Amino acid sequence: MTKADWDVETKMLEVSFDESKLKLGDIHQKVADVGHDTDKAKAKDEVYSSLHGCCQYERVK
Repeated sequence: MTKADWDVETKMLEVSFDESKLKLGDIHQKVADVGHDTDKAKAKDEVYSSLHGCCQYERVK
């Protein structure tokens, strides 16, 4: 990954990366692996539940 910026107001992550070294799906999965859902990968419930309360959000079912 080259760069990642989190926008607090929009709650959006912007990532710059070299597509020859990393696939977009891999980024989605890494984000889900630490407890945050994306439009392409869902975090495991137990990982999401372990997030600090301030980092939890209303999840889409």
